[in-house]
Amino acid sequence: MSDDAEPTAAASADAPPRDGYGRFNENPDTQDRDAAAFRLRAKGATYDEIAVALGYADRGHVHKQLSRHLASIVPPAAEEYRQIMDAQLDELYRRALAVMDAEHFTVSNGQIVYAPGTEFAGQPVPLDDDAPVLQAMDRMLKIQARRAALWGLDAPTQSRLQVQNVRVTVDGADDV
Repeated sequence: MSDDAEPTAAASADAPPRDGYGRFNENPDTQDRDAAAFRLRAKGATYDEIAVALGYADRGHVHKQLSRHLASIVPPAAEEYRQIMDAQLDELYRRALAVMDAEHFTVSNGQIVYAPGTEFAGQPVPLDDDAPVLQAMDRMLKIQARRAALWGLDAPTQSRLQVQNVRVTVDGADDV
């Protein structure tokens, strides 16, 4: 008999319990580990760091667990995670707003472009550049969309499916 049989038997005894479909069954130990993963992620730990610290197989398993159980398994940790992410989104929004509110001038070949035929107090007036403002607006919309997804604010998409039975008859089809 080979020496391989014993480690395999031991590994299967230590393996997490699974249901009849091969899915992992949750238990208090894994719930505590998932909560710890949320806390580490909220503090800025990478998926790789969380995997090493908590014994996940790899970063993919960490991401999968965090995604799957964000709302259902550990509500206090998930709420803490949402609060931290919301604060980070606030900061990003403030920065985008600062870009939108700032004055931007058109630059060509490293030189400010001046509006032709305009002067103020004897000085040429720089031509405004709206591109950074529009980009900041787009970024702000993305931040708002991310915040809505984080808090589940968007209404579910409703679809309407209409099925009609149609009978088609073709002249001469009996001859074929």
